[in-house]
Amino acid sequence: MQSQETSSREKGPLRNLGQEEEDTSRPLISSTETIELEVSSNSSATPSSATPNILQIEDSFLSTKSARPIKRIKLSSSHQTQLDPELLLIHRVICEQQSTNHDRHPQTSYFLDAPRLFAGDNKASPLRGKSSISDVDEHVEDSNHVSIIIYRTYYCDDYHESIQREFERLNLSDYHVRTVPAMRPYLFVLREDMEVATCVSEEMTLLSYDLKAALKKLEEIDSRIDYSSFSGDNWGLKAPYLQLYHFRDLIKQTSPRLTSVEEQKHVDVLLSYIDEAFGDDYTEADSLFAKGLVSQKHHSKLFGPNEIVITMRESQPVGSVSKGFPRAGHSNTTLYCEDWSFNGVFSQNGSLKNLEWPSTLSEILPIVDLDLFPLKYDNAGIKQRLLRRGQLLWNCRKRGYMSYRLPGSESDPEAVYPRYMIDMSMYRQMHSNEEELAPQRDDLGPELFEEEEAPSETFLLGLQTTIQGFGFQDKKWRTLTIEYLRDIDWNIDAFDRLVLKHHKKELVKALVSVHVTASASTDVIEGKGNGLIILLHGGPGTGKTLTAESVAELSGKPLYRVTCGDIGTNPEDVEKYLEAVLLIGKIWGCIVLLDEADVFLEERSQTDLQRNALVSVFLRVLEYYEGILILTTNRVGTFDEAFKSRIQLAIHYPALDEKGRWQIWSNFINSLNKVTARVDELKLKVDVLARSKLNGRQIRNTVKTAMQLAEFRKEVLDYTHFERVLEVADEFERYIDETHGGATDDEFAKAQNIRA
Repeated sequence: MQSQETSSREKGPLRNLGQEEEDTSRPLISSTETIELEVSSNSSATPSSATPNILQIEDSFLSTKSARPIKRIKLSSSHQTQLDPELLLIHRVICEQQSTNHDRHPQTSYFLDAPRLFAGDNKASPLRGKSSISDVDEHVEDSNHVSIIIYRTYYCDDYHESIQREFERLNLSDYHVRTVPAMRPYLFVLREDMEVATCVSEEMTLLSYDLKAALKKLEEIDSRIDYSSFSGDNWGLKAPYLQLYHFRDLIKQTSPRLTSVEEQKHVDVLLSYIDEAFGDDYTEADSLFAKGLVSQKHHSKLFGPNEIVITMRESQPVGSVSKGFPRAGHSNTTLYCEDWSFNGVFSQNGSLKNLEWPSTLSEILPIVDLDLFPLKYDNAGIKQRLLRRGQLLWNCRKRGYMSYRLPGSESDPEAVYPRYMIDMSMYRQMHSNEEELAPQRDDLGPELFEEEEAPSETFLLGLQTTIQGFGFQDKKWRTLTIEYLRDIDWNIDAFDRLVLKHHKKELVKALVSVHVTASASTDVIEGKGNGLIILLHGGPGTGKTLTAESVAELSGKPLYRVTCGDIGTNPEDVEKYLEAVLLIGKIWGCIVLLDEADVFLEERSQTDLQRNALVSVFLRVLEYYEGILILTTNRVGTFDEAFKSRIQLAIHYPALDEKGRWQIWSNFINSLNKVTARVDELKLKVDVLARSKLNGRQIRNTVKTAMQLAEFRKEVLDYTHFERVLEVADEFERYIDETHGGATDDEFAKAQNIRA
């Protein structure tokens, strides 16, 4: 009997196709009784004897002819309405002639019955059926009621290999023929008919005009039915017919609404065949998918057109939209998908994604364990993540000032989150020479770009995972994971906690608030003198920088902090840098803080020309700045008088008295976590703590050091930790005072004419 070895070309649900006997009846398939066939008597002849004459076998083999190549037949609607539509099943045998025994076989031949070898055949006999078709085109034209052709493909070489053991060698003593090598294949014969060959692939060609028209109308009834997936590839479909797997239920539901009886008949022929040939296979796939599982056999059935599919990239889910169905290539199966990228404009990008089965011994896997899987099978909240991420990007498409919170940091109440400006237009301007910033297609268009709402949910699901952001803490552009961006929680109470006299705070608050909302200029020359320049002067640790930070929080604006170290001292470089900073500050609506601006504010002299140039540059740049600029200095005694007229408000920060220190200590202690600190006990010690003559920055450092000491000891923070820190701090203060001849910092600065 025929070996059960499976051909290497067998795939998926086609494993057992074609195994039926040649006389198996199929109600929807044209039979030889209803269609006149052109049959080759030689190819269908079955030898009557198990030991035929060798020359007869050779003659039979040589008479087998190859059918002509198929031409696609287009049948008119009028021809097809003469009889009820039928489905024609054609068995196609391909011989690749890998063996010299097959070098005289036809490369392609067609039959109406499943092919096999018969009793008396030898190793040189071609795989064939009994009812051959010499010309498929003519056969289809004669059978003008054929709606669909099914082609089942078999390989002659593989079939011969699978039945090698069934051949028996003839006893040469019975023959008076000299054995030559060319005759050896004819000396091995079969004693009985073999089982039919195994079908290795199946294809379907849709011929009927009525069927095509019906599919088009079905798409109009229900847009989920993709007409183009049937009409592509010249109306040819390949098993396991993914189009019909995904659309069969929709077609069944909508086909009764077709107005044409003929069209309905053709659709019924299609559905009947699919149910008969692939119903069990499709049901098996449905059952697995309903459980959230998938097998390698049904892997490609997971993916339909216009569905969101997910892949993971660096722990981030990436969404894209499948276009069409998976396509099998020579070495892999791919799925064409589209997604959206943003680089100042929204561009739609297409790519082929490989459908690779994981290298695992398991035949069945959870769907979500695949490298690529449809979003509809996820139950871990990926859709919500994608929608939130997409909405964040949409909100930042023009510009957005956001905080950045990495996973795990939100549980820390004392965490400080860096802030970034998202502005791809500015990023492209500042990196215009980089190759990766080549002009992008604007596939969304300016009108949709200006809409408040995103175009669709599908659009949001298919957006990118990262974006460039400018960090104000280090003044660098960085690639940010969009999912970690958050709206900023503005600390509007920080301004009220400032240790500064009420009338000074009110004045600062008024100027900033009015400038933010006002746009009218009060200067004679347009573009000149429209900025708000505030000078904060006083000793270290008195709250100058904190005031600038609090003003930014109060006004809800970014704080762009610049130090002399950032700017440099070369006048030309200083001018370029300041102009760039102030331009960014204007575009982004920043409050620019020039911290410790002593070198730019110092009085000019007749000897130091470079310093004079720096001051002149600074004066000129300030003159035309239209934003809010805050300058801080602790050396106002060396102040150049030209700045007096440029500064709208100058506020002095005196050294902290005991009352001021008490308020600062109270602010810090009230902000401590009651779980890790004995807050109530520390509140009782505020009076004692305030006696130490520390400035605001020193008090902050003391609190931070005490917390670290308690953490190191694995203890709850209490007053003893502050005592230890203050002992060391007081010792250092006494040493500094001694170096100044017993004078305090303020007294020493006064003696140097730095501060009053």
